[in-house]
Amino acid sequence: MLERGAGNASRNPRRTAATATALLIGVTLTTTMVVGASSTRATAQAGLAANYPTDVIVETYEGIPVSAQQQLASTEGVLAATGLTRATVTGSDGEENQVTGIDPAQALPVLRSADRTMLPEPGQIAVPAWSLDGHGVQVDGTMTLDAGDRSRTFTVVAGTDSMLLLDAVDLQGLVPDAPVQTMWLRLADGIDQNAATDELTDLAGTALSDPFVTGLASERAAMDSVVDVLLLIVTGLLGIAVLIALIGVGNTLALSVVERRQESGLLRALGLTRGQLRGLLAWEAVLVAGVAAVLGTLVGGAYGLAGATSALGQSSETGTVVISIPWLQVAAIVLVATAAGLLASVLPARRAARIPPVAAIAG
Repeated sequence: MLERGAGNASRNPRRTAATATALLIGVTLTTTMVVGASSTRATAQAGLAANYPTDVIVETYEGIPVSAQQQLASTEGVLAATGLTRATVTGSDGEENQVTGIDPAQALPVLRSADRTMLPEPGQIAVPAWSLDGHGVQVDGTMTLDAGDRSRTFTVVAGTDSMLLLDAVDLQGLVPDAPVQTMWLRLADGIDQNAATDELTDLAGTALSDPFVTGLASERAAMDSVVDVLLLIVTGLLGIAVLIALIGVGNTLALSVVERRQESGLLRALGLTRGQLRGLLAWEAVLVAGVAAVLGTLVGGAYGLAGATSALGQSSETGTVVISIPWLQVAAIVLVATAAGLLASVLPARRAARIPPVAAIAG
């Protein structure tokens, strides 16, 4: 049956190729968008992970009271939290600098990736690698900080963040009343992080003065909303591809039924059942739509990867493009397009099966 269907599909190669090409274009566009959107999402998430150490960051210049810290840390969905102190000190170059104090023991459970944030040890100061020359220091050298009548010298290490980082105890020794101006919060996996972020934002707005809430979760939500729009476009493209399959494959099979009317009647007279005749036409439709769908996903996948690499290569925060192929969605595209071809064969097959063998042979 399959071999016979393949022979029928190749009997009129130009018409079959035209039908398959129309479906191939629709599937190619759909796959290009799916692969491109998936790679865009993965690359953007990698960039967010490079810029934000944890899920939610709450900041305020007036300081976060202990009561507010406890409220934020005990909010439902918050897995771990830590507070960062901040103070203004004078550096070795005589310029004033904002220095942040962090407790590594408390910070580690909060960080999504510990290798993206340099946690200084006691006696060290983490200086952003890009600003070493601006501060007039070098790695393994020393940097002296002054605050009033207090002065301390620290060993310089290359930092991964855009701020000067000290161990919290060291900053407290230099500026005893340094307030907590930042809270890092990690959300539990498997929860609605958008809802949890909104709740934390509302809480911060109530408990703090002019808070600024950001981080992985909020930025990821904004990015996902953009990607979701792209996926809606993909759904529309897939609908167009399905429509093309229904019309194109249906027309091809209808013409095939008319041209092979006598052949179908002869096969029926020789013992071919109506069900077998319908199956023969169904296999023909599945082969045309299936081949077009498979080729479309291959071509569309290549275009999607090439487009993502070209568009995101220079603009991604990490400098590299994360390739992501949504295999389940690609498989769904192939199945939907093939099923559409099968559906398109229903009416022509019923029409062919209803013709009596004698009438079909007579033409």
